[in-house]
Amino acid sequence: MSAAPAPSRGTTAGPEVVSLSWQGPIAVVRMADREGRNTFGPDFSRGLVDAVGRAVAEERTRVVLVEGMPELFCAGGSQRELVHFARGEGSFDTDDFFRVLARCPLPVVASVQGHAIGGGLVLALYADLAVFSERSVYAGNFMRYGFTPGMGATHLL
Repeated sequence: MSAAPAPSRGTTAGPEVVSLSWQGPIAVVRMADREGRNTFGPDFSRGLVDAVGRAVAEERTRVVLVEGMPELFCAGGSQRELVHFARGEGSFDTDDFFRVLARCPLPVVASVQGHAIGGGLVLALYADLAVFSERSVYAGNFMRYGFTPGMGATHLL
């Protein structure tokens, strides 16, 4: 006897920061941290990794679709984190959650309707296919904070 299928809507990871739902065989991972502006905070990072992992574990999933909020896909690191890195008080290598899309064994499509800045743009580029809006801003602005690009950005860009 098989287990009951997972709910098709409203399954969340983290405190409502990243949600997972299905549209047929498509697992929809939605990043919607309005308060944190979809920056790489702990709940956001854990939620993203958890949602992708659960999507892959579900037998019906054939493709993973990652989307942000209509106005903002992902803003990357917070200003506080970026200043921290610029001072040499940490590095991008300590947590590579952002490679979760590249490591996914299923095809990943990033629907980048809103802005994607810095690490947020890099996150989108780790998908197998990224679809961008003509009306949004996309920037690899690492140098603005005084350090060279991290997260494999130079290679991806």
